[in-house]
Amino acid sequence: MMRPGSFDMGQIFCVRHWGSGGTGSGYTIVVASSERMAREMVKQYLLSKPEGYKQYTRLDLFEVETLEDSPLGDECFAADESGVKAEYWLKEGEHHIQLIYLGCDVEALAAELDELQARFNDGRGVSCVRGIVFSLRRGELGDARACANNESDKIRSYKEIVAVLKRVGLWSELRWLRGQGGDEA
Repeated sequence: MMRPGSFDMGQIFCVRHWGSGGTGSGYTIVVASSERMAREMVKQYLLSKPEGYKQYTRLDLFEVETLEDSPLGDECFAADESGVKAEYWLKEGEHHIQLIYLGCDVEALAAELDELQARFNDGRGVSCVRGIVFSLRRGELGDARACANNESDKIRSYKEIVAVLKRVGLWSELRWLRGQGGDEA
């Protein structure tokens, strides 16, 4: 039971909804206090988008599950603030899921990362993070995510940069499972 004035928002939900015009589906990641609040937050998010009315028709059509139980269970998001964290798109007949929304202004994110990376290495910065910034400024979100994933071994020592990438859903944590493929972690 919650005490008055307290707010337990620590659950991350994955909400599945139909894509634009019913041609495929999307997933929205949201941090909320309950399944009901997750539905409402996603509804408000979709309706605030210019074509969002095509993705939202009725609240009861949303499929809600915890992030761990969803197809995006390997993704990592910060649960320190409630609200929409990311939106993904799964095209009809395809098996890959593509990030289409970062939950923030992409140009502001690029500026934040650029400023952060410039503080390191005696002002020389972090070249792989500059690659992420370059992709973000060109609007190539998939390339920015790929760069973050491919260069994660170099980036992970910069905790402030990792925190920003986690906040916007561009950071993936590798989870090693014991006994799979003969590898032990």
